Amino acid sequence: MTPLAELEVLVLDCQATAAAPRGNLLELGWARIGAMDSPAQARLIRLPAGARVPVAVARITGITEPMLRDAVDPAAWAALEADAAGLGQRPAPAVIHYARF
Repeated sequence: MTPLAELEVLVLDCQATAAAPRGNLLELGWARIGAMDSPAQARLIRLPAGARVPVAVARITGITEPMLRDAVDPAAWAALEADAAGLGQRPAPAVIHYARF
């Protein structure tokens, strides 16, 4: 068995407009930690039509509606999938903050 300190781990984090299932995903961030550390990646996620970033959420996350003008959706998942595909172990260990999304 591989010691924990030697495992390559995928670390994920999400920012959202509210707790699931009411909220919308705002940002998806990740990094590979371990033997082959990768730079942290983050992608803003386009909100559904009519959805807004609550003032309190903007204050906490720093994510504002103008920032979301160039946000992506499918491209975020594709970038995460491509980076995760480079992990050496299957299934790869993952640490996920606020995994309800």
